[in-house]
Amino acid sequence: MGGKAILIVVLSISLTFFFIGVNYNRMTLSASDNMTNYANKQISHCIAVTGVNIACNAFYIDPNWTAGYSNVSCMGGSYSVTVQTLDAVKLIKSITCISTFKGFKDTVHGAVLYYLPDYHDTIIVTFQPSRFSRYAYYSSSEGGSPIYWATGDTVKGPLQTQDYLRVSGNPVFLGFVGTKMGVLNKNGSADHPQFLGGLLTGSNIPINTSGVSSVEAFALTNGYEFTGHDTVYLNFQGDSVKYRYAWNTKDTTKKLSTMTPNGVLFVKGGTARIRGKIKGQYTLGCSYVSKGGSVYLDSSIAYNTNPISNPNSTDIFGVVTQNNFTITDNKANNNSVTIQASIYCQSGSFGAENYSTRGFDGYINLLGGVVQAIRGAVGVIGNDGTISNGFSKSYSYDRRFMFSAPPNFPNTGSYNVISWYE
Repeated sequence: MGGKAILIVVLSISLTFFFIGVNYNRMTLSASDNMTNYANKQISHCIAVTGVNIACNAFYIDPNWTAGYSNVSCMGGSYSVTVQTLDAVKLIKSITCISTFKGFKDTVHGAVLYYLPDYHDTIIVTFQPSRFSRYAYYSSSEGGSPIYWATGDTVKGPLQTQDYLRVSGNPVFLGFVGTKMGVLNKNGSADHPQFLGGLLTGSNIPINTSGVSSVEAFALTNGYEFTGHDTVYLNFQGDSVKYRYAWNTKDTTKKLSTMTPNGVLFVKGGTARIRGKIKGQYTLGCSYVSKGGSVYLDSSIAYNTNPISNPNSTDIFGVVTQNNFTITDNKANNNSVTIQASIYCQSGSFGAENYSTRGFDGYINLLGGVVQAIRGAVGVIGNDGTISNGFSKSYSYDRRFMFSAPPNFPNTGSYNVISWYE
């Protein structure tokens, strides 16, 4: 091989290694840039997560907190937080946190050799009020005489009591259980209650003593209020309601969507007696004004589209009473009764009229939840361990109430997260 040929081979090999070196150096710089870029993005995201969690804690402590934060230093960057009310009627709010992590410039004699931009990350958390309808069971007091959750009892949704949770044997709690006073076992270590959804002692969620008045406020604003009547008979007929003020008078029929555009009906200072089928989303309130304030169930109340057989049902009903919700002792209710609703008794109880003397009347087939100030009775257990008078309980939780509620149902004073965007 001649000298020229050897020179060409050497130059070719040198150029090949030169370009390999250049490409390797470019790959090394690119990998370094990518790693730096990724690290900076992660830091920016961590700053945003930190800021939104601090803001959520402030909002948890005070649901009326709106101050937000501006340019708070964190992890070499900063974050700013704003609080907005998205719906003043439904009280839906959002917290937005925007982070900033500064990029950098590599300069020599004023010339920019290398540049990374600022990094930003945005997290938006949306809240809606937590409603008492989310509970399968709630009580402020479990009653003067001990009432125990016993073997065979199963609660399928969230439970909260401001009293002791008294248990005997092996009751099963499928949802989250909160008790302010703690758990009392009737038989000591022989009792084995199953808290499959978790248990929190010291949980303090007092009943909303303004729940009835808040429902009335909505009835006066685009709803409908009955006033000046001792008794209002309400027979729900799908999307309409028949009502009268004495049992032997003629009904008046109105379409509910026209009668109460916001879905709230209210009986002021009287007693409501209800029955029928509900099509749509409605809340019935009832207040005490020297008299009244209770609701009597004269016959079953159920949804037009049963969510048990059709989970896409949009029918929802709530009853909010100042005093009691009572299952009437009458012929219509002496062979079981159906209740599809969330019941709220602000100062009273959910119970059955003449529960200890009416004879055995079958089952209360409840789909929804019961919220009551004082735990009421619906039946009496005989010597053989079965219900001898009143009703047996067949209660099922309406899971839709975890995320929705009857219109303007009383809130718990806290909020639930309904979306987290980042």
